[in-house]
Amino acid sequence: MADIPIPLIEDGPSAQPDGETNGRTSRHPTPILRSAAAQWANINGGSARKNLDGVTQQSSPDLNNVAAVSGVFDVAGQERVQGTSPDWGYPTLRSASTPRRRRRRSSSRTRYCYDVAGEAPPQDDFNTPSFKAAFRDIKTVVSNVAEVLGSGLLHNDADSTIVSHLHENARALAGFQCPSTRTVGFVGDSGAGKSSLINSLLDAKDLARMSNSGRACTCVATEYRFHEEINLAVQVELFSLDECLKQLTDLLQSYRNFKLNHGSMSPEERQFFQDDSELAQDTFRAMFGGRLGDEAFLIEKPEDAVLETFKAWTEEALGSQDTNMMPGLTLRECSDRLTRLASDRTSPDEMATWPYIRKVKVFLNAHILSKGLILVDLPGLRDLNAARRNVTERFLLKCDDIFVVCNIDRASTDLAVKNVFALAKSAGLSRVGIICTKSDIVNAEEAQKDHPEPDAQQICRLREAVDVESKELDELAIDLQALEDQPSLSAIDKDERNDLYQQQSEARKLKEAADFKLLRHLIEIRNRNVSHTLKESYGPLAPNQEVPVFCAGNKLYWDHRDKDRSVALPYLKLSCIIDIRRHCISIMSASQHRAAVQYMRLSVHALLATIQVWLQSGAGDADLETKQGIRGTLDVLEAQLRRDLTSSTSVVNTIVRFLKLSFDEKVHRRHRFSDWSQTAQKACKDWSMWHHSTYVAFCRNYGIHHTNKVGYHNWNEEAIKGMVRDIHEPWKELLLTVQQQRGASVDLFKSMVERVTGYLESELGDFPDAAEPLTQAIESQLSIAANTVDEAFGCFEEQVSCLCVYAFSSIRTSFIGHTMESAYRESSFEHGRDSHERRKDIIGRKLSQESIFRQLMKRCRERFHHLANGIQKTIRDNLADHMDVIHGVLEIRSQNAAQEGERDVHLRVRVDEAVRSARARHASILASIAA
Repeated sequence: MADIPIPLIEDGPSAQPDGETNGRTSRHPTPILRSAAAQWANINGGSARKNLDGVTQQSSPDLNNVAAVSGVFDVAGQERVQGTSPDWGYPTLRSASTPRRRRRRSSSRTRYCYDVAGEAPPQDDFNTPSFKAAFRDIKTVVSNVAEVLGSGLLHNDADSTIVSHLHENARALAGFQCPSTRTVGFVGDSGAGKSSLINSLLDAKDLARMSNSGRACTCVATEYRFHEEINLAVQVELFSLDECLKQLTDLLQSYRNFKLNHGSMSPEERQFFQDDSELAQDTFRAMFGGRLGDEAFLIEKPEDAVLETFKAWTEEALGSQDTNMMPGLTLRECSDRLTRLASDRTSPDEMATWPYIRKVKVFLNAHILSKGLILVDLPGLRDLNAARRNVTERFLLKCDDIFVVCNIDRASTDLAVKNVFALAKSAGLSRVGIICTKSDIVNAEEAQKDHPEPDAQQICRLREAVDVESKELDELAIDLQALEDQPSLSAIDKDERNDLYQQQSEARKLKEAADFKLLRHLIEIRNRNVSHTLKESYGPLAPNQEVPVFCAGNKLYWDHRDKDRSVALPYLKLSCIIDIRRHCISIMSASQHRAAVQYMRLSVHALLATIQVWLQSGAGDADLETKQGIRGTLDVLEAQLRRDLTSSTSVVNTIVRFLKLSFDEKVHRRHRFSDWSQTAQKACKDWSMWHHSTYVAFCRNYGIHHTNKVGYHNWNEEAIKGMVRDIHEPWKELLLTVQQQRGASVDLFKSMVERVTGYLESELGDFPDAAEPLTQAIESQLSIAANTVDEAFGCFEEQVSCLCVYAFSSIRTSFIGHTMESAYRESSFEHGRDSHERRKDIIGRKLSQESIFRQLMKRCRERFHHLANGIQKTIRDNLADHMDVIHGVLEIRSQNAAQEGERDVHLRVRVDEAVRSARARHASILASIAA
């Protein structure tokens, strides 16, 4: 597409509209430019205006003579309820009778590229202009204080520990960044377009590519994380030896079962077991290459002997893998590295890497990751490799947001979407959305046939408009060719030829505008219809009855990504990549807002108060006895705080005992093993009445399946139905207890603040200048400590919720799923005469044992106690750190602090002035965001 002249830009170097920046390699300020169209608009009284994306546009009486640029519109994936589509900045199309116009060639201009970092942020509390400005201003305030603290010599003096420490803290706070992270998982079947979508979101073309064999790089889980360096880095995390041996054991059993017994199998059984055997064989060849030889030993030797051989080979292979960070990679080198990690062997003797990999971490400087977001490209839940499938399931339980990725043409029937929502229902996952890919692959003729009125009429009109512009181009080409065929041209002929070339250039733009309007309409109506269908189907399964649905066009994005921004922007918006990127970034906003508020309200306040303590320590004319009295008061205060926060008898250090006791009383001792076993046996008896083909289908699908005859059943869920029923209320009581303990811990800090304030007012009432900054500094530190404890409890609650999923849900990786897996596999291997009875006996024998439920509750108890120990350690370590900070604040009142101030009196004066100014400015900024 020909470039459209950009309009007037009057903002100079400060102009930063959404998604736009001056040329990527330019080191000069943005010039003030006027295109010919802009000058014409001003001459004729047109007024310049800016759209919501910051792109300057010109109004003009004649849109055929002025090339406008794109505006902001609802794009692919967002439904249009009413009204017509906006113009998106393209010239008005001619009618069939529109005469040709002569037009002067526009002046040369600077090329501007689209800038992802300039995209408008999400509309939320953290990204409001006022909050952003306050955050920035407070960091400037702290930076100024740090600069003053470093303006003398004391901060570099080895004997000046206090000033040095204050300067270091101020510099650290001046460079504060919100530290929290959030994870977004992308899951879907092979070929759904996950890797291409993530490439677009990262704005890193071809980073994750298909290998030469056609295998997508998502045969392993791939995390994309942020780092500051321009170059990329890759790190591999391998499966453990035990995990590899578990995979190999299952695969070897499948392989041997078919090879040794295929003669006695029915045709249906033979096909099923052959598929499993071939998968095992392919995996063995990928893992061990030429070492397998003719593979005869796999069935000739005993199973244990083969596994011992596999163990030795696997240990050697794991030891030879490079798991160190591989830094300094270009995008192409990183892409090649990912492809090699995911590729099959290039020769029969070579060993592949991917079977040994649990996940790959890719570190890169991408805008979408810069706020703490982690994107994860996951294998599908229907992956034939059980280990990779289980990795995906466990990842999904930990993700903050999940998107199922599917082809838009089959989105409503896609099994991957159904499987993920089924998992979400079983595991209680609440934030699941859908992204339909290939939304830009459309066919106008088919769409006109498929869509009802009035959409079909609009498609027809837009197609006719394309035909009009195509005909105009053809006529111009004929006229030009007629002139070119002449042996010689007169001056008038040359003028006519130049005029025709100019008209041809304009006609191409109009043709491209007509093509775009047709493309936009086709994409939007399909996106609208598909989104509506998906929201109706899966919305009722979501806790808030809403499912976010986006429709992405990766090809559209990359076809136009590097064009001039005014040309590219309408297509980039239509691709919906910008909207998806903004949605993902918004996931970070709530946690970033909390961190930023704590920084502004508490951390900065604590710093300024602590500096004020240092200033006061060298001020006044108190005698030695008075100073010693103050020091004694502070020693008593510190001893009391240590008892309250870090001693073995402190309330916060008894949390672990209380939590464990609560679990044992409310959950573990409520067991009814006999009743639970009877419920499982009854369910087992019901299944045994099914036809043998139905029964074996459930065995082969690990108890989770659907048939037309019996419908959907989940054997794991039905087996533990009694246990889940009896534990449901006790578990709710346990969660309530945890929440109460969380509240009590925070309240403890509030009462501690009150005691500190009262104590200092009572003991240092005669020295208010000394008491006030001390009180403020300690109050701030205790408030920060309270937030730390609250966050630890929040993390603990999430872990307990995850434990509930593993303990009482029916997913494949749950406790019951893991317990029943061996029985499902064993029953699946049965074939031939009486195989149905043997299958029923295997499943029945497994579920008739009370020990299953004893073991489930034991694992649950062990895991809960482990989590309780974890939160206790986290809280203990954090409180010890906070107590060290408080000790440092109190230590400032020592004689050493006063001596430091006396060594550089001019520095003390400058710091005093800076802190006074900073405290006033800090209070003003906080008041502005509280209003």
